[in-house]
Amino acid sequence: MREESGHIYCYRIFAGGYDTLGGLAIDENANVVDENNFPIEGLYAAGDMVTGSLYGNPPSNAGGTVYGAMPTGMLAGDMAAAYAKGEK
Repeated sequence: MREESGHIYCYRIFAGGYDTLGGLAIDENANVVDENNFPIEGLYAAGDMVTGSLYGNPPSNAGGTVYGAMPTGMLAGDMAAAYAKGEK
């Protein structure tokens, strides 16, 4: 893009893609659950690795999973910190 000042601004783009088709299952507290849907004590997950829990398995909105990363990350972090402090 050329500005009127004559400066040229550019950035590099790398084409690519990825999908996490399924990943780990979590509960409402970001606990990873086992095959019987029981939480695994002290194990939390977030972001793309829990896509199946957010969007279905396989996810129907795989390209938009980045929007689930922040809220699940914050939740998992809070829950892991509470677990580490012995509050949970």
